[in-house]
Amino acid sequence: MLDRSIAPNFHTPEFTPFLTPHISEPVPGLKLYSFNSGYQEVFKIEAILPFGSSSIGNPIIATLCLEMLREGSKSMSAAEINNKLDYYGAFLNFKSGIDNSFITLYGKSTFLDKLIPLFAEIIFLPAFNEDALNKLKLRVLQELSINQKKTNYWSPRLLKKCVFGPSHAYSK
Repeated sequence: MLDRSIAPNFHTPEFTPFLTPHISEPVPGLKLYSFNSGYQEVFKIEAILPFGSSSIGNPIIATLCLEMLREGSKSMSAAEINNKLDYYGAFLNFKSGIDNSFITLYGKSTFLDKLIPLFAEIIFLPAFNEDALNKLKLRVLQELSINQKKTNYWSPRLLKKCVFGPSHAYSK
């Protein structure tokens, strides 16, 4: 039985310092932050782009641009990109935020040399097909119509409107 009249033993917790990133600039204007934490079986590469829903006149444009990156590149169709990602066991994630947009690639470290050129091609050589854009617009409008009926769509928007005001970019 536990004796609550005696205080438990106390010890100072161990502090593990955070890893410090190595910062390099391979080309002017492009900063590369990397962490050396030893060999890992998996990796994560994240491109942080300085555009989001608040930096563009129409908040949906950032999301549409990111989603269009899924539709193919100059030399590969969307199906070919997806097949390559599947073959190497990799996963791409696109997220548009208020101030920044994020493109994240997850994969196995053994295939890093195969996936980096694919990641670069998706970002730097996209093929913005007009038919794909029209289909995407239609899909986004349908999703918006469905989401506007849900409270988890409206609550953050109304809160931001109250905090920042109706004309602030963060409220849109």
